[in-house]
Amino acid sequence: MARNSFYLSLKSNDITICSNIIANQTVELKSGISFSLAKKSGVYALSLISKSDIVVTEIRVKLPIAQRLYNEHLYFYHDANDTNAQTKILQHCKNTGVRSGQVTVYKNVKSNGVFGVGLLTSKRFDTLIEHGEKQVSLIIDMENKRLEQGVTYTFDPFILQKSKEGTNDFLERYAKLVKKFNDVTLPNTIPVGFCSWSRYYGNINEQIIINQIKTTKEHLKDKGANVIQLDDGWQVFGTFAGKYQVDSKKFPNGLQPLVKLAKSKNLNLGLWLAPFVINKNSPYFEELKHMVDLSHKVSCLGEDIYSFDFDNPQYYEFLKEQFIYYRNLGITYYKLDFLVHTFRHGPFKSDYKIALYRKAIQVIKQAVGDATLVGCGGYVLPQIGIFPINRITCDIIWGANPEFPPHYQIIQDVSKTVSYRWFYNGKAQINDPDGVVVRDYDVGDGFKTTFNEAKLIATMIATSGGSVLHNEELNNISEDRKQLFLRLLPSLKESAKPLDFFEEDAPTTVYINRLKHKNPYVLVGCFNYGKQKEITIDTRHFGLDKAIVIRVWDNQFLGSLTVINQPIGEHCGELYLLIPIPTTPSFLYSDLCVSGGREQFYLKQSGANYTLTSNKKAYEKYHKYCFIPNGNNTFGKIVKTINEGFIVQVD
Repeated sequence: MARNSFYLSLKSNDITICSNIIANQTVELKSGISFSLAKKSGVYALSLISKSDIVVTEIRVKLPIAQRLYNEHLYFYHDANDTNAQTKILQHCKNTGVRSGQVTVYKNVKSNGVFGVGLLTSKRFDTLIEHGEKQVSLIIDMENKRLEQGVTYTFDPFILQKSKEGTNDFLERYAKLVKKFNDVTLPNTIPVGFCSWSRYYGNINEQIIINQIKTTKEHLKDKGANVIQLDDGWQVFGTFAGKYQVDSKKFPNGLQPLVKLAKSKNLNLGLWLAPFVINKNSPYFEELKHMVDLSHKVSCLGEDIYSFDFDNPQYYEFLKEQFIYYRNLGITYYKLDFLVHTFRHGPFKSDYKIALYRKAIQVIKQAVGDATLVGCGGYVLPQIGIFPINRITCDIIWGANPEFPPHYQIIQDVSKTVSYRWFYNGKAQINDPDGVVVRDYDVGDGFKTTFNEAKLIATMIATSGGSVLHNEELNNISEDRKQLFLRLLPSLKESAKPLDFFEEDAPTTVYINRLKHKNPYVLVGCFNYGKQKEITIDTRHFGLDKAIVIRVWDNQFLGSLTVINQPIGEHCGELYLLIPIPTTPSFLYSDLCVSGGREQFYLKQSGANYTLTSNKKAYEKYHKYCFIPNGNNTFGKIVKTINEGFIVQVD
């Protein structure tokens, strides 16, 4: 990367003012505008002071990247700009003009050189990373606003770094800095339980939710269920009601009995809301019309959808009162949707749009107190530090509508994005990969998901490390598909890193390395988005000369291997557990969960006797296996012999 100066350009009306600037320097432009660029510990921070009241459209910061890097071998990761967007790898020379959100990483696939750019906060100004022709620039949207004389405008800090270790290293470092700069504090638990959307859509009612509270708790009583989320459909009117009140026809007893029933089973009742927009056909439109921005139709959501007025103080009071009302009902979990759409216009009068976006979501956070907030359909970076949990993909299925993409296309896009956005999880936020949809083939709702595709979804959720919410009637799906969901828990809470971030159209191999654990292992996820093929996994990629290998979904012991060659079916996901070969009798594996119970079971020795213990008595019912090296006395039932010893079943 060339150590050149940054190149600034400020666009005002039809005039563009330009200058070079280097770190820890101040430059003064025409019209009395001064820029300062500070650098500390590899983090850059740009600020501006104006002596005039000039109207500014945008500020462009061209980054000092060597021209020799711009060739046909240069690719970049496009992280998009909102929570529900698809992410992808793009070839730079064929995608000039593309603007990414908060972070991007480049790789020259011929030289293997890697460098990245990342914004660390997004608190007032909408800033994007533009991939131009032989240049990368930060574009700060100044929204055609007039600068205030003598006021300092501080822009969001950013990093521009080489990465000697590679793509994952840069992205992990980036996420840790985002956590630091946004004072992120994450809950100790992740959402586990049920969400109504991709099973019932808007067709929910009191009895359905009562049944789900009971069956979800029954099936997950030993696996940490903590939430039952009512998605869109619980309220009077349709999706964009504006004012959210419970539909008494669907819920004749209101929500409080459901809150009470859920709490009796140690579950939180959650609600879905889209609080920033309103349909003019809503029965509440006339009541709320004075707080609606009638000049702003949110046409991407429909011709009758309008934004609330974020310059109107009364709207913030209304927003606060609404959420205090839900809090007083006992609601402790909120999924907030369609947040970003209303902010894609401007200018706003009272502040810049990102500042107003954060103001609105902070009002909600303050109103609900300690409740859990999940951001969906929102800006990625502005809500980090406010919402602890954020969606990282679009919905896993969109309903049986011929105008929508085929269901497998959506599954594929979601899976790829989950693999790419691994780095946020557990650092900047808890990732929400949407619901677990593993129902049987063609049950009458238009979805014909093969068992392979159900395994792909389950593999994606397992390796996401994020929320685990089923969208099913667990009593009404086949046992093999139900087990795909049940074995996702207890969750690993850690996202798998892609082994091949840039090498394929999308990551095909991801892994979680826990070789430092008391019972060490590596969990490898494999994705096949095309026809059946052969996959090859070399255990040496993960620091293992050889490993006992278990194919997780069908509990198959493949032997002690250095290179794993396996067929993987069409549109399929598989998990492989790689365990270092023990030198003493040791616990090996359980069918409790995808990690094989490696964190739940321990083999203890007392003299010549061995005792297998678990951290929960309820886990004793699962099948358990130990490994006995050659030369030791055997116990249990031998189920497989390998060169190094015996695998025995001990339950």
